[in-house]
Amino acid sequence: MNDGYGALMKALRERAGITQEKMAEELNVDQATISRYENGRQEPTMSFISRWGNITASKDVIAAYILDGSGAQMMQYIINQNFKEARNHA
Repeated sequence: MNDGYGALMKALRERAGITQEKMAEELNVDQATISRYENGRQEPTMSFISRWGNITASKDVIAAYILDGSGAQMMQYIINQNFKEARNHA
């Protein structure tokens, strides 16, 4: 597995404003499974990652990450966007 999938999945979920519990409900798994994926302790299937992208409206981000290896830059962008949005709402 690409080492960054878990971090990317977490960043996309948080950007979408979805809790781990809600994501688990949407994907019909338990919250602990979501945590294991996000922390890199369990490897998601490509099908699961695709469903994650649908729920978080981020399929394009996931596809770019998988296809062109721009994961680190993309992750930093998403994290920066999350930080900016949080600051603007504070």
